[in-house]
Amino acid sequence: MKYLTLLLPICLLMGACHARIQQTDTISERGPDSIYAAYLVMARCLPDSMGKIAPYVATERDSGTIYEVLDSPYLAIGRLIDTTHVFAVSCRNVNDDSAALGIYSYDNGWKAARKFTVPFGVQFISYVNTDTDAAHLEIMLSSTGTLVRGGRHRLYRYYAPSGYWAYGGEFFCGPDEVSPETTGSGCKIDAAHNRIWVTSEGVDGNAGRSTYIWRGTALILLSEVQIDKLPQGRVLSYSINADSCICNEETTVFTEPLNEKSPRYKKYWDHFFDLK
Repeated sequence: MKYLTLLLPICLLMGACHARIQQTDTISERGPDSIYAAYLVMARCLPDSMGKIAPYVATERDSGTIYEVLDSPYLAIGRLIDTTHVFAVSCRNVNDDSAALGIYSYDNGWKAARKFTVPFGVQFISYVNTDTDAAHLEIMLSSTGTLVRGGRHRLYRYYAPSGYWAYGGEFFCGPDEVSPETTGSGCKIDAAHNRIWVTSEGVDGNAGRSTYIWRGTALILLSEVQIDKLPQGRVLSYSINADSCICNEETTVFTEPLNEKSPRYKKYWDHFFDLK
C-alpha cells in the first residue's frame, strides 16, 4: 500500500505531462514517431518562438523534397545537411518582399549558427546537393516568381569543420528541371562539375540560358546567351566571365540580329549546354 502511495503521484505526473504536451501541441508532426518525440522537445528549446508556432518537420537527410513556406512559418529539425549533425532550419515571411532564415546547430543545446535576411518572399525551401561536396546539402529558397523573369532562387552553404554558413548566390528561372533537349524555364544541377545550368523565358519574348559555377563560397555566372526583344527587333547576345572567380565581370562577346538559321544561333543557343 505504501508503494502504491508513492507510485500514484508519479503515474499521475507522467500522465499529466503527456496530456499537457498533447493539449498544447501546435506543431504538426510529419516525421517518424521515433524521432518526432525527441525533436518535439528540442523544438521547444529553440532560442526563439519558432518551436512553439511553426509547422514542424522532423526529418533526416532529405535531398529533393520541396516544402512550402508561403502561407505559414516553417521549421525543420533533424540531420538535414549531413548524416551526423542535428540542425534546425526556420523560415518565415516578414512581408511580401522579405523573409527571415534562421539556422541552428545542436550539441548538448541549441546554438544560433546564422541568421539571414532574404530580399524576397519565400514560397519554397528545399535541401539540394549542388557541388562536389556530396556530404553536405545546400539550402535553397525559392520565390513565387514572375511571368517575365521566373522565380528567384537563393543558395546557402555549410562549411565543415568550421561550422560556418554563408550565402552563395542566386539565379532566376522557373521551378522545373530542364535538359539541353527541353524548352521552358528551369534549372539543371551538375554537382559533379560544381555547375548549375539555367534557362529562362518570359511572356515579353525575352529568353536566356546561363551556366553558374561554384568558386569557393560564391556561385559565379560563367557564361550566358540572351534573346532580347528590342524596338528594332530581336537580338542574340553572348557573354562570358573570363575571370571565373569574380562576380559581375561578364564581357559581351557579340550581339547580332536574331537569325535562327545562323551558325552562331545554332552554336550558342541550340547547343549552349554543350559549350566548354
